[in-house]
Amino acid sequence: MNSLFLRAYFFLSTFLCLGMISYAQSVSVIDNIIHNVYDGLVSLENTGLYNGPEFRDEYLDAWDNSHIYLNSSAIMGGTVVYNNQFYTNVLMKYDILEDNLIIRSNDKLNHFQIKLISENISQFKIHNKNFIRVMDENLNMEGNGFLEAALQGEKVSLYIKHVKKRKRQTVDNVLQYRFYQDNYYVVQYNGKYHIIHSIKDLKEVIPDKYKEIRNFQKQNKTLYRNNLDRFMTVLVKFLDEN
Repeated sequence: MNSLFLRAYFFLSTFLCLGMISYAQSVSVIDNIIHNVYDGLVSLENTGLYNGPEFRDEYLDAWDNSHIYLNSSAIMGGTVVYNNQFYTNVLMKYDILEDNLIIRSNDKLNHFQIKLISENISQFKIHNKNFIRVMDENLNMEGNGFLEAALQGEKVSLYIKHVKKRKRQTVDNVLQYRFYQDNYYVVQYNGKYHIIHSIKDLKEVIPDKYKEIRNFQKQNKTLYRNNLDRFMTVLVKFLDEN
């Protein structure tokens, strides 16, 4: 372990354990502060995080200002577990067209973007959404296997696969693109993952809850039409608890 990290850990853990906070709180606080201090003392560019290929966005000319990213094309702060190492305060955005996590250097003189090697990512957080990497040969899922952990229940869990598709058109002999959301869902039930494209698929995965699913959909038509991600999360929570 890096000696600089050890010195920071010893100093902060000794200080925080003197009694300003309870023991249970101090463990969590120390862990968070240690990661932040270490990232400050040893810049992220000098850690093992920046070892992927450089990223360049090839779709900057969308005709309707759409983009390939989750929620926003802007760089956001987030966290990532990469090669079993937890990194905080990472500048990132999530390309959901190609299913890649993009990070940006924090060097004020020379900004560059890196496409992280997906096989080395176990989880990350961006836009207050937690993502994990699920590789299951039975899923036959497109992309690199990143799923938002929307609801992790005791009997049923729901994951959202965020996807963007593209449409092409030619304007003044120039090829341009438009990007649109096309999410689907993955349910974990009885120890297996199942892709869910519709309510019908969910009824087939959990047939003994057929009536409950049908009645829930009838009672929540507005939510179903206006916010399908939220509808599915509430529905799976209901199924897990009943």
